[in-house]
Amino acid sequence: MFDRETVVEKVKNIFNENFGNTNIDLVDVKYAKEGRDMVLRILVDKKGGITIDECGDISNKLSFSLDEIDLISDYYVLEVSSPGLDRPLKTPNDFLRHTDEEVYVHTMIPVNEKTQFLGKILDAKDGKVMLSVNGKETQVDLDNIVKAVLKLDF
Repeated sequence: MFDRETVVEKVKNIFNENFGNTNIDLVDVKYAKEGRDMVLRILVDKKGGITIDECGDISNKLSFSLDEIDLISDYYVLEVSSPGLDRPLKTPNDFLRHTDEEVYVHTMIPVNEKTQFLGKILDAKDGKVMLSVNGKETQVDLDNIVKAVLKLDF
């Protein structure tokens, strides 16, 4: 039996082997006890959002691969889902999936004398996020971002 960290790393590798050449991004993997069960939760996303059918297909393929190598010998629940619209953006891929969308950003160190602002995502690369804030291109170091969430319009 593997420890939780090893399971998470192996699941990430299995995901990348199966879906690394697709437009589907692995957002997070968690393996934890919830109630009486161990739950392997896999969050996936892609530009434009991921569908329930895609989550089902991913679940089936991962379940087969996990059973084939007998990674987790005890009973567990496998969940594959979208991280949701209101989750924080953390990685370059998170920002790239939402190019041309508006995002609220809170930074540790002021950028242009502000630590909180609303901007449109232009790009994300080399550890930086490029935003358009009030029509002006603004560059923010990814490490400086405390929190970034999409502006949701209802």
